[in-house]
Amino acid sequence: MGPRSTWYPRYVLALLTGIVTLSFIDRQLIVAASPLIKSEFSISDTQLGLLKGVAFALSYGLLVLPVARLADKYSRTGVISISLGIWSLVTALSGFASSFTQLLLLRFGLGVGEAGCSPPAHSMLSTLFAAEKRPLVLSIYSLGMPLGNMLAFLVGGLLISQSGWRAAFVIFGIIGLVLLIVFRLTVREPRQAHTPHSTQALGIPSLPVSVMILFHSRDYRRLCLGAGFAVFSTFGLLAWILDLFVRTHSQSLEEVSIRFALIYGLGGALGMLASAAVITILMDKHQHANLIVPGIALLISAPLAASALWIPDPTAAYICLALSIMFIHCYFGPTYALAQTLAPPELRSQASAIVVLVQVFIGAGLGPLIVGSISDVLNPLIGAGDALRVAVSVLPVSLLIAGFMFLGIARIRVEEEKS
Repeated sequence: MGPRSTWYPRYVLALLTGIVTLSFIDRQLIVAASPLIKSEFSISDTQLGLLKGVAFALSYGLLVLPVARLADKYSRTGVISISLGIWSLVTALSGFASSFTQLLLLRFGLGVGEAGCSPPAHSMLSTLFAAEKRPLVLSIYSLGMPLGNMLAFLVGGLLISQSGWRAAFVIFGIIGLVLLIVFRLTVREPRQAHTPHSTQALGIPSLPVSVMILFHSRDYRRLCLGAGFAVFSTFGLLAWILDLFVRTHSQSLEEVSIRFALIYGLGGALGMLASAAVITILMDKHQHANLIVPGIALLISAPLAASALWIPDPTAAYICLALSIMFIHCYFGPTYALAQTLAPPELRSQASAIVVLVQVFIGAGLGPLIVGSISDVLNPLIGAGDALRVAVSVLPVSLLIAGFMFLGIARIRVEEEKS
């Protein structure tokens, strides 16, 4: 089974997509179980926001760039293997947490493990597939996010309702250890390609030099910032929309979990694949379609998300949410593909890591925490349901900012090419 086999890159893509799907399941199980955890440990929305966001984001954000550097310098498959083993073990141990503090520490551990997943995977796939295929390939890989979210709500939600939230964590942790064995036995480290401008002959630059090389590109800097605003809303909605619908629409946790599973899984997957297909078709005539398409999609998603929060009819709210999620997910694949294209081959893991770092700190870290904190402040004044609704309403504004930033990058690139 050699890396040059025609089927082998597709196999690696499928397996890595399965692994990243599991990473999002393990990451979002806390969201599916949050009403039960809040009740069992008697914690506030701010503490719940810490579990959902900051605890994971802090450790993930601190390690994602150094770990990506290790992957660029040594072995991408080795880094992915160690990371998968760590986060699977931590997920299983989360099922035995007996206090908020223990669960908080385990969420830190989850971030430590998952820091070594996507950046090395992006680099491996960019080595195995040609540049013109990367938007589609990385969009397929990015399907792990909506699929993971779907399975966390659907399968995880059903496990939680039938066997309790602790059993769900243990089961998914064991699944990760099985995937680790399959990955180690079947995947080899691909050889890195050389380019005329590659610095590989000089060795991997130091971390500060690597960051300077990447941020020397104005397009890369703008891309990171735009992605940060987009993911602030993405993860803020993901962390709190289930709690909001349970509180405001008087529906059971199991009922809401199943509907959210389909919305996030099918809607997110459709958005990613549709945007990749549209960009692929348009790129021959519009070379900045990889910025224009996600920019327009994010602008469309903002009013739909706001409507989902405030429409009193549950059915209409679910429809608006589904459409919003579909358009929101249009930016993921193009973002990572452009980051890989802008980076030298030997810095690709680190290029993805920085994009992920910005997204994790701004999105996964601040999004859930800010929403939870605003909700706690407003709760005594207007009640739990309306307080959370108002708090979540800050997120569509960030979608608008992100959409205009993507379109602004495209406009600036066009102007620079004309000058």
